[in-house]
Amino acid sequence: MLAPFRWLVGEARRLVAVGTVQEAFVTLFLLALLVGLVVWWRAIQDFQAAHQGTVFGPTEPIADTDIWPLGTNVQLEHRAPEERRALLRLAREAGIETVRQRFPWEALEPEPGTFVWEPWDDVVQAVADEGLRLVALLDGSPAWARAPEDAENPFAPPHDVRDFGRFAAAFAIRYGHAVDYYQVWDEPNIYPHWGERFPDPEGYAALLREGAAQIRAADPGARILSAALAPTTEAGGPNESELRFLEGLYAAGGAEALDIVGAKAYGFWSGPEDRRMAPEVLNFSRLALLREVMERAGDRSKAIWAVEGGWNALPPGWTGRPSPWGTDDAAKQAQRTVDALARARDEWPWLGLMAVGVLQPAAPADDPRWGFALLSAEGKPRPVYQALAAFSRDRAAGTGWHPVNYFAAQYEGAWRFSPLGADVGRSGDRARFRFFGTRVDLHVRRGDYWAVLYVTVDGEPANALPLDEEGRAYVVLYDPLHEEARVTLARGLAEGVHEVELVAEGGWGQWALLGWSVVRERPFWADLRAVPALFGGIAFCLLALAFIAWPHVERWTRGAVGRVAAWAVATTGSEAEASGLAWPTLLAWTLCGGVYFFAPWFPLGMVGLLGIVPLTWIRPDLGLALLAFGTPFFLLRKPLGGFAFSSLELLLACVVAVLVCRGLVRSFLGLREAVRGGRHWVFAFADFVTRIWREARSRWNAVDSGMLLLVVAGALSSAFAAVPGVAWHEFRAVILESGVFYGLLRWRPRGLARAWVWRAADALVLAAAILSLWGLGQYVLGAAVIEAEGVRRVRALYGSPNNLALFLERVVPIAAAYLIWGRQEWRKGLYSGVLAFLMVSLYLTFSRGAWFLALPVAFLVLGGLGGRRTLLIAVGVLAAMALALVPLAHTPRVQSLLDLQGGTAFFRLQLWQSAGNMILEHPLLGVGPDNFLYLYRTRYVLPSAWQELNLSHPHNALLDFWTRTGLLGLAAFGVTVAAFFRRARDLWRRAADPDARALAAGLLGSMAGALAHGLIDNIYFLVDLAFVYALTMALTIWLWEKEREPACAS
Repeated sequence: MLAPFRWLVGEARRLVAVGTVQEAFVTLFLLALLVGLVVWWRAIQDFQAAHQGTVFGPTEPIADTDIWPLGTNVQLEHRAPEERRALLRLAREAGIETVRQRFPWEALEPEPGTFVWEPWDDVVQAVADEGLRLVALLDGSPAWARAPEDAENPFAPPHDVRDFGRFAAAFAIRYGHAVDYYQVWDEPNIYPHWGERFPDPEGYAALLREGAAQIRAADPGARILSAALAPTTEAGGPNESELRFLEGLYAAGGAEALDIVGAKAYGFWSGPEDRRMAPEVLNFSRLALLREVMERAGDRSKAIWAVEGGWNALPPGWTGRPSPWGTDDAAKQAQRTVDALARARDEWPWLGLMAVGVLQPAAPADDPRWGFALLSAEGKPRPVYQALAAFSRDRAAGTGWHPVNYFAAQYEGAWRFSPLGADVGRSGDRARFRFFGTRVDLHVRRGDYWAVLYVTVDGEPANALPLDEEGRAYVVLYDPLHEEARVTLARGLAEGVHEVELVAEGGWGQWALLGWSVVRERPFWADLRAVPALFGGIAFCLLALAFIAWPHVERWTRGAVGRVAAWAVATTGSEAEASGLAWPTLLAWTLCGGVYFFAPWFPLGMVGLLGIVPLTWIRPDLGLALLAFGTPFFLLRKPLGGFAFSSLELLLACVVAVLVCRGLVRSFLGLREAVRGGRHWVFAFADFVTRIWREARSRWNAVDSGMLLLVVAGALSSAFAAVPGVAWHEFRAVILESGVFYGLLRWRPRGLARAWVWRAADALVLAAAILSLWGLGQYVLGAAVIEAEGVRRVRALYGSPNNLALFLERVVPIAAAYLIWGRQEWRKGLYSGVLAFLMVSLYLTFSRGAWFLALPVAFLVLGGLGGRRTLLIAVGVLAAMALALVPLAHTPRVQSLLDLQGGTAFFRLQLWQSAGNMILEHPLLGVGPDNFLYLYRTRYVLPSAWQELNLSHPHNALLDFWTRTGLLGLAAFGVTVAAFFRRARDLWRRAADPDARALAAGLLGSMAGALAHGLIDNIYFLVDLAFVYALTMALTIWLWEKEREPACAS
């Protein structure tokens, strides 16, 4: 096993010896990483073994776990009435709230239809008088109901299950007012509790079904427990493993008849710390094996109740029969019992009742069942009783979901309670909840109302919640979707008992509180979700090491490969030659594009799309230009197959398909020519792949890395988003598709002339012109304008004027730069007219970010690039813009900027603080694309900013990238922007072509203005902005590459 590692270490030494220190260092690093990952995997395996059966992470509600778990067994029928009540009082004083009493059928119905209700009436009444919960065990058939072979076995089942059904119905009719829990039979998996026959899960299923049906008909609120199965390792014969029996019960359809699975939790010869989970091992952990059977059967929403269990400790000087359950001394029994209760509380949210031993058995003095007694024969508390009493005094909720009325919750004020949950009575109402665990969650019902809950844990602000201006942690109850939510209040707490306190502010009449959840957190290094990444890391190390070792492998196998290739040359024939056609026209491009985007009839639009296909095949530059033109028209939808697709999305898919097919065909033709020249196709294909790889490596730059990194960051954030549906949608429509557009522009078909850059730029300017005319038409006609804050705002086809401004401000610097530095007069004339429309339309959007940030910064950048004269012109334009804004100074649109107490500036500051809280809780991956809205309005909005709840982004570029795509996305944004400015500035300084300089200046101004506006608004996460961002990067990089290699330029 160590031979490969020794060889690699030897190779590393050889590499160092010949001077290749970097390769040696990488080899050693990969070896160390590989060893670390293997050790990590081993640590996870050890952790799993040490915590078998433990439930980590959040759980769903499980019925019948909402009780104080401590119970015991009683045998009250043998006691006098006053003695019964004295024993029950002692049980209650020990913290016991549930008792299990056997009601033998043979004693209650000795003859068919003849019932004896004494002393059973007083037994039931005594339990009710003491306020205890009663589990009634119904078993033991009378002689008249047994099969002939069972005549002498009072534990045998009835010959006819209907007889038992009639008895169970009579019992429920008489005691249904005081009994809610009915256990149907006991230990049918061992002899003699199923008579003179082998255990039969199907037979028991029939008995259970009959009993449950009759009890529920008489007592609709009854909860049915299945028989408590005896722990045994035997696989057949008179005794059958409880695991196999439960599997058979589920296979026989028994799940519909039971509400709770009964079990017996004996520890036998080991304590609760024994985590061995195997069918052949008898220990306390067998309960977890029963749970696994339930989960495999899909019955995970029901609880297990351990109606018997514990450890046996025979009294000192015992001379009676030996204990078949093992035995401890009394102190060890007491400690093991409370440890078992603590383990069940901390690890098993599916366990409801845990009935410990028996209060005081009615058994002979030599019966080893006295070892399970809580009270001695004289009625004195044994150590296990005292330990239970101490455990009960410090009650706290354990792992799992708990309703609002759980024993660990206390309420002060005017709270109301119902099956809906808990309702706030007035502001200032308090709720407290004690729990044992490392994390606590609150289940709430949100709605279209404003209310908050201020939360402390152990007197400090809850560490998993955002903080308001006063440092108070809070939970927002607003959600227009009226959804129920699970809110983590605190996590990473120390092991021990903690107390949560809620203080309500508003929210009455909404029944906002649904319940609590306590979670046992898995250590981060043992999280099973890291296993795929761990194995991925191991695979990466192995592949990287193989790559380093490849020269040696290649040398060893070169001879064999040569022989295979020679055989392929000898057995391969020739192929026929192919040819192609080309007949593009600009008129056809204009017609097809216009029809596709703007045709009111869908079939006509598809005709335009079909026309685009051959045009793109023949003239790829026209297909790319059409994508640039369609950028702002992504909101125009195209119905297809019952869905409405974005027109830009369909066009992108079409262009990608055409260019991929075109590239494959050209590659095939090139390979064919190589083969015709005498080169075998294997070597020709290898040469082709090598050439592509070398070209890609030679052209790869920081912008390419940043764009690829952004796609990776978006995918990772989407995978872990709270609302994955909208996250994946935005990832696809914004991040991935704009990345594909960038890839098409960067790795476009070879041989395109420089003019393709201006076709893309012209198409973008043309689209902006159409949008401007659209908006101006709205303003003149008074249609579809937005009247707010004392102004009328145009929006073209967008939903908001701000979106129109964000797009137009990207195009204005490009048109202005060409007017200043461009050389082609016809384009300068066209751009001058377009620029006039753009400026007027941009003014009428009344976008303050465009007025006061984007345009001033863009024009100052252009002025700074052109020297003093150009700078003076830019200042003059800005002065003219300022004069145009003077008449609007009195409008609320402008005045709200200066209101730091309740205006736009105030809400922006509050929003940024909330976004900061969001980042603190999700620093690595963010909250996911398009998830800001859902988390902001339901968790992070500050109470003082409740007037603006439905904000979809943080109105700041850096915060936007961080919250949506995490640190990786923020780094990608920084890399692309920094690389862009470096190359665009270099292009401006070095370019010999005036048009290239003009476009470089325009793109610099456009990006600078976008960054300025991005201080308070969006910069990338809209479809049109993402595509313009990709276009800006690609055009700059392409021109920069051509200027660096003038000999390659067309």
